[in-house]
Amino acid sequence: MKEYEFNYLNNFIAGWYIDPSVCDSIVEKGEANLNAFSSGIKSYKDADLQEFDSNLFEQYFNNFWPVIENYKTLYPYCFQELCQWAVTRPRIQRYDAGAFYSEAHCENNGYTMLRDRHLAYMTYLNDIDEGGGTEFLHQKLVSPAKKGLTLIWPAEWTHYHRGVVANNNTKYIITGWCIFHN
Repeated sequence: MKEYEFNYLNNFIAGWYIDPSVCDSIVEKGEANLNAFSSGIKSYKDADLQEFDSNLFEQYFNNFWPVIENYKTLYPYCFQELCQWAVTRPRIQRYDAGAFYSEAHCENNGYTMLRDRHLAYMTYLNDIDEGGGTEFLHQKLVSPAKKGLTLIWPAEWTHYHRGVVANNNTKYIITGWCIFHN
C-alpha cells in the first residue's frame, strides 16, 4: 500500500492510497443514483455507504482496514493503553463544483454527540485538478484531492481543518470516525 508522505512532518496526519477502482465504482454508482443522497442546509449531499450499496461497502472496508492498521503501526499510542475504539460506518459526501465545507472545525468538540470521536478518516474518491483538498490550519498543510488517498488524523482541537473549494469539479469523499466504546 503506497503511503502519502505526510509522516515526515510528524503531525499525526497520515495517508495511504486505496485501490482506485473501488473509488471509481463508488463515484459511478453515485452519479447514477443522485437521489440516494440526502440534502439540507449542508454544502454537500451524503449517504451511508452500507445502505447505498452493501457490496461497495465491503470492497471499501477491505481496502480501508489496512490503512487503519498502518496508522496504528505508525502511531501505536493511538490504541495502546486507551479505551477500546471502533470504526463508524463510512458516509459518502458529494459536493457540486464550487461547494465546499468552508467552516474550520474539529471532529471532537466536546459536545455529547461528538466527544467519543478519537480519530477522523477521509478518502478522496476522485481527482480534483484545482483545489478540493483539505486544509489543516495548525499544521499549515493542505492535502491534495487525489483519488484513493485516505487520511487519518486526531479528532481533537489540534487538528482544526476545512475543505478547499473545487470550482471546476464535483468532489466525492468518504468520511467517518474511530470512536471510543464507553
